Amino acid sequence: MEKDLLYKIISKVFNVSETEITDSSSPETIFSWDSMGHLMLISALEEALDIKIGMNKILEIKNVEDIKRVLRRKGIEI
Repeated sequence: MEKDLLYKIISKVFNVSETEITDSSSPETIFSWDSMGHLMLISALEEALDIKIGMNKILEIKNVEDIKRVLRRKGIEI
């Protein structure tokens, strides 16, 4: 998986430009990243990548870098 695909998913879910997204992007920097948005993002990632992210991993995600770390643990290159 390329970083571009991850950023496209984040951009679509949160309705922000891909150029605004960085590894440190989080609910503090993306206004629409609230609890419902967080679940929508997880769902979009699971669907696009055909994976399942467990609740403990969902709770670990605080920013884009955390998403990348979780995906790497799932064997997805990013």
